[in-house]
Amino acid sequence: MYDVAVIGAGIIGTSIARELSRYDLKVVVIEKSSDIANGSTKANSGIVHAGYDAKEGTLKAKFNVLGSEMYEDICRELDVPYKRNGSLVLAFNDEDLKHIEMLYKRGLINGVRELEVIDKNKVLSLEPNIQRNVVGALYAKTGAIVSPFELAIALAENANQNGVEFMLSTKVFRVYKDKEVFTIETSKGKVESRYLVNAAGLFADDINDMLGGERFRIIPRRGEYCLFDKLVGGMVTRTIFQTPTNKGKGILVSPTVHGNLFVGPNAVEMDKKDDVSTTKEGLEEILRGGSRSVKGLNPRDIITSFTGIRATPDKRDFIINIPTKMQ
Repeated sequence: MYDVAVIGAGIIGTSIARELSRYDLKVVVIEKSSDIANGSTKANSGIVHAGYDAKEGTLKAKFNVLGSEMYEDICRELDVPYKRNGSLVLAFNDEDLKHIEMLYKRGLINGVRELEVIDKNKVLSLEPNIQRNVVGALYAKTGAIVSPFELAIALAENANQNGVEFMLSTKVFRVYKDKEVFTIETSKGKVESRYLVNAAGLFADDINDMLGGERFRIIPRRGEYCLFDKLVGGMVTRTIFQTPTNKGKGILVSPTVHGNLFVGPNAVEMDKKDDVSTTKEGLEEILRGGSRSVKGLNPRDIITSFTGIRATPDKRDFIINIPTKMQ
């Protein structure tokens, strides 16, 4: 019998496992893949968002800002690459300027520090390779970059050193609660625990449905990326965003903590949760999008391309709750 079972060993599951390992608890993490961080965590932008974009009063607004302030210490403790490089949201017309003014006001309400709206001259002095038709930008000095898969692995290693067990290559078939005990039927037998944490990412809605919680749906959203050689890694030093849309923060250009440069992602809603193929059309789309922000991006400098699947909840906010009904 475990005190807590965590389903999912991505960045959220491993973070929770590490925090629980501070206490005198018997904890297990159950992961269907053969390794840590093999889902959305291994293929994303690695951006630590400052917190200006999330709507006021949402969980995302609250935790983006709190998380941004915690990341540096956590990465230092775990010896994981991290850089507070700042970010720019570019405006190319009057409509964009109105939007970044709204983001600026929202950021202040959310409690984001070191946030300002800057003009064209300041943008180009900070980042000379930005396209010359830029008219201004929102500058968030607390924006940062990290290696998400390295962080998840480090969190898992630390949790394991503190006694947390990991069951990898273990698929969950059924979860139910009888009196005060959760039973998790897996490909490696039954696991029982007093508490259960659903950190299953793309499959969190499936686990939730097994438990009879308030219904929500995870919308798989494919995002394709191009990774550039370190020879052009210094083309920009900050994370360069475009004015966001209802599908996300748009195609960005950013350095990585390892000295490369990447461009992406696009946003394509999928039926399948495991389709990580890249497409000619998608890669062309992100290169066009990146070139709208930054001049000099040359496809010959690309060393690889990849796809990540984002777990987008239909509630448009983080979901942190305790189901009121259990089957």
